[in-house]
Formats: sequence, C-alpha cells, structure tokens
Amino acid sequence: MAEELSLREYCIPCKSKCCQTGDSIASPILDHEEVRAIYDKTQQDVFREVTTPSGVYYLIREQEGTNRCAFLTPENKCRIQDTKPLDCLCYPIKAAYDYYGGICFVIDEDCSAAKHLTSEFIKKAKEIALKSLLRFNKGVYQHWIDNQELWVKGAARLDDFLDRLHSKE
Repeated sequence: MAEELSLREYCIPCKSKCCQTGDSIASPILDHEEVRAIYDKTQQDVFREVTTPSGVYYLIREQEGTNRCAFLTPENKCRIQDTKPLDCLCYPIKAAYDYYGGICFVIDEDCSAAKHLTSEFIKKAKEIALKSLLRFNKGVYQHWIDNQELWVKGAARLDDFLDRLHSKE
C-alpha cells in the first residue's frame, strides 16, 4: 500500500518539507498500534506520548538538533516506507471535522505534488485519511489539529481545490 501511494518523485526535489516540522507542519498523529509496528521494525524509541482530556496520541520526534522527522534520511527518503503512518500515507490529503461536526477532506495546496495527484491516489488517500481520523475520538484528533497540524485549519476543501484545478485545464 505504501508504495502505491508514494509521491517520492515530488518529495525528493522539495526536500520532503512535510517531513520537517515548521510553522504549520508537525508530526503525524499515531496510535499505539502504529508506534508498536514502527518500533518493532526499527527498534528506535523516538515517539512522544501526548495525553489530552479525551485520550492519548503519539508523535514522532525530530532528529536531534534538527526539525527533520527521525525517519527521514539525508537523501530525504522515508526509512519506514513499508510501515509509514497512515497520516503520512494520505498526505497532502487529510480528513478533518468541519464546523458542523461532519467530516470533510482538505488538501495542503503548498505540497508540490498537490496539482499532480491522480484520481486513484485521491481515492485511496481519502480512504486512509478517513481511517486515520476515525481511530481517535473527536477530542483527541481535534487536539492534534489545534496543536500540531496547523495547516489543516486554513486548508482548502479537496473538492473546491479539484474544481479550481480542473477549471484551469
């Protein structure tokens, strides 16, 4: 599955900016099962537990002294491609709660791959993004959005983005 959703041809030239924390990008949200699978593969304990009033989630720490994901190589490749977190697999698409409590899909328009996504990628990414969101209760997921993944708050709705993109063709 991870290889099917790989956007590497766009990631490497952009230096995998989404794998580096900054003003709006942070660690993917992980559940206990993902942490266990990644740890079992790498034997690296590079996870930070975040406890909220609604529950727990995990983050991946950065490489020491940098803002780079602990699993990002110097060549900007993912060392855990075959156990990549769900949240990374679906990027630049995320599922999020809208203002009415429903679920919508958003896209990070700053991702260099955003304008090149195939309909097959979009379909699979939406399925994975929804699965990622539904693993957590609403309070836990919203805590992550509010405190970690700030780009989602101002993101374009996926349907609106695709409409604009196709109207330019």
